[in-house]
Amino acid sequence: MPGASWVLLDSAGAATCSAALLAVFVDGSRQTRKTESWSFTEIDQTFSAGIGIFGRMWKRNNDRAGIAFASNGISHDHALYLAYGGLGFVLGDGGLKYGRENPIESYYTAHIWRGIYFGPDLQYIVNPGYDQLRGPVLVPSFRLHVEL
Repeated sequence: MPGASWVLLDSAGAATCSAALLAVFVDGSRQTRKTESWSFTEIDQTFSAGIGIFGRMWKRNNDRAGIAFASNGISHDHALYLAYGGLGFVLGDGGLKYGRENPIESYYTAHIWRGIYFGPDLQYIVNPGYDQLRGPVLVPSFRLHVEL
């Protein structure tokens, strides 16, 4: 399983970890079709990229904001199976007009107090569930992170 590649940049544009203001990532993977996908969702190919900004830029040292894009796909055989009425563990409702699923996500994480972080998150998803007849959808959410 591939991992994301990260680049951290400081205010002078030099790659560093100590005074980072910006993080950029790129990631991708492709399923071998030799195994069944049992992960967080059914994905056979994916590409994602994003940028994160650390709160030092606006004098909130523990805050972060970011935006990311992904393009997810399933194999031709997988799409045909779903189009003919097959069911996956999270996909399938009797038909499919295949299209790559393309989410864009933005978030803000605010340090509230000690180890408590709270943040809104917004996703805009084109072709959710790989179906051109669905969406696009807007998915708002909130995250709470507590460090003990």
